[in-house]
Amino acid sequence: MPKIFSRIFTIMMGIVLCFAVLQTIWALSWFNYGISYIINKDMVSSAEKIARILSFEEKGYDFLIAPDSSALDRILRDLFPEIQGMIVYDGSGNYIKTAGRIENTEKYRIRFKKIPRLTVQYEDGSVFSIEVFPHLPKNSSNPMISWLRVYVLLSLVLILFIVSIIFVISVRMTHRMTDDILNIAAELEDLATGARDIQFSGGITEEAIRLTTAAEVLQDQLLRNERNQKRRIQELTHDLKGPIAGLHAMIESVELGAAEMSAENIEIMYRELGYLITLIGDMAEVYRLEDAKLAFHPVETEASGIIASVLELYQPLASQKNITLTSSCTVDRLTADPNILGRALGNLVQNALVHGRGETVGINVTSHETSVIFEVVNSGHIPPEDLPHIFKRYWSGKTGGSGLGLSIAGMIARRHGGYLEVTNLDNSRVRSSITIPCS
Repeated sequence: MPKIFSRIFTIMMGIVLCFAVLQTIWALSWFNYGISYIINKDMVSSAEKIARILSFEEKGYDFLIAPDSSALDRILRDLFPEIQGMIVYDGSGNYIKTAGRIENTEKYRIRFKKIPRLTVQYEDGSVFSIEVFPHLPKNSSNPMISWLRVYVLLSLVLILFIVSIIFVISVRMTHRMTDDILNIAAELEDLATGARDIQFSGGITEEAIRLTTAAEVLQDQLLRNERNQKRRIQELTHDLKGPIAGLHAMIESVELGAAEMSAENIEIMYRELGYLITLIGDMAEVYRLEDAKLAFHPVETEASGIIASVLELYQPLASQKNITLTSSCTVDRLTADPNILGRALGNLVQNALVHGRGETVGINVTSHETSVIFEVVNSGHIPPEDLPHIFKRYWSGKTGGSGLGLSIAGMIARRHGGYLEVTNLDNSRVRSSITIPCS
């Protein structure tokens, strides 16, 4: 709603301002045109009347040829107050005299474009011509001009009033927007100093709303990160406490003479240290996969290449346990991140080698409709009561594992848009599979 209001307000202010500008231009233009029209009309009418008076007046000829212009001055003053003055020429166009008061004829000619010049002819053949100059608008007593002045003045007052309203509203809006930004800035400062229950105030503009939304998202993200960090610290403390306490007790026993540094005890400590290293590495991988910003680089890759890297990595462990690794692949290429997908498949192979039975572990890659399936099949059987727990973190059916292998594999499968599945094919075989969509 504030966003719509802001847009409507901006549009309305623009329309009002355009109206004010156009109204000003129109009023001034109309005023100028109206004054020119009225004065020109009066000027022509007065010139015609003066010409008729001088033509029929018995003394008109004497008025025109008299060396002074006092008689013509009286006629203009008494009968034609709207006329500033006039210039008299003879029949050949030669200047005779000026009646009235004309300060600058060029100024009049420029202002009124066309000054009427009428001819006065007498019975004896004498011909004269007169030019009539009106009063300038500021000195005119014409009621129409006075009305125009009032109209233009009212128009300018109205325009000034509208502009003032726009200015006041703009100032208030600016203050409001400034207050919104200052409030958001203060709330962000509180967020930076540790506050996490801030109710952001928002604003009336689109920008303020976007800032508020971004700040709320930032606060939620900080809360999630802090909860995850707290949970991870608790998990690390819980899972490392037992093995470290065991190692400490064993070393303390040797130090106090309660136990000997025998080969058996050294093997136990070595095994515990190996467990700690595996646990720390797996936990780091879990936290890395939980991070939404994890660099995930799916590329077109060869399925056989992923299998080959897993076989090479786990062949020593298989040889140690006298287990044969076999593989088959009916898929040529797929789109995936080969590094982390290889890690997931390796976890399944490691589980099969460590927890399975039999002499063979098979790795197969097949396709089904729009999916690619990586499966590991080994001899063995998972008790039905254990199946609901195998994907839980830190759960392990046997000692020695971190209990994170299947969790990591499942997270990697989901990162590819797929899923992990572990089932008993029968009472003597276990199938672990990762299914991801084809691109």
